[in-house]
Amino acid sequence: MIIYPSIFSRGALARALADVGRLSEAMTHAEDALRIAEGVDPSVNMVQVLGVVGDVCLRWHEIVYWLAMATQRLGHAYALCGRGREAVDLLEEAVVRGASIQRVLDQAQRLVWLGEAHLAAGAIEEAARRASEALDTARAHHLRSQEASALRLVAEIATHRDPADTDAGESHYREALTLAGELGMRPLAARAELLVAVDLYRDMAMTRWYGRATDALTPISG
Repeated sequence: MIIYPSIFSRGALARALADVGRLSEAMTHAEDALRIAEGVDPSVNMVQVLGVVGDVCLRWHEIVYWLAMATQRLGHAYALCGRGREAVDLLEEAVVRGASIQRVLDQAQRLVWLGEAHLAAGAIEEAARRASEALDTARAHHLRSQEASALRLVAEIATHRDPADTDAGESHYREALTLAGELGMRPLAARAELLVAVDLYRDMAMTRWYGRATDALTPISG
């Protein structure tokens, strides 16, 4: 055989174990195969083993999970510094990755950040769709802090419509503030209060204070 039987059999076993979710055992056998391959001459054995290790890693949800976490944070950072298109692309990727591994712990937050990026880009309907998904996800899994963030985004979207839906905006801002207050989420509460102030200044045509409040909400560009 071109591939050593001891390497081939361990590789086949590792793939089979990975397919049924026994990932720690799969990696143990893949590493055993790698150690054997490192001690033999033909490079084809090493190619075989590295392929096995890669297959196991692709099935290891924790790797995909951390990749989703890194992607969502980078996407959010891009959104905050005005790199909208890159932000949307990365956050869309993070949402897909999060859904693929069925890890709901941070999925609502990913959807909130994606909705914010779409809103900043002027894609109101897509922002609204993602905000609704975020709110449903947070409520379904009792993620109260993420529910507060989703409520704030739903409110913000309502006030950005043309014409603005001020009643819906105020209602959701109040819900977000109440929940944020219960959870001690002071930064979110402060942002929600500022958003309420922006809406009030705009409705009262207080342009000077409206401009100041809006400037305080504008992400740093660059």
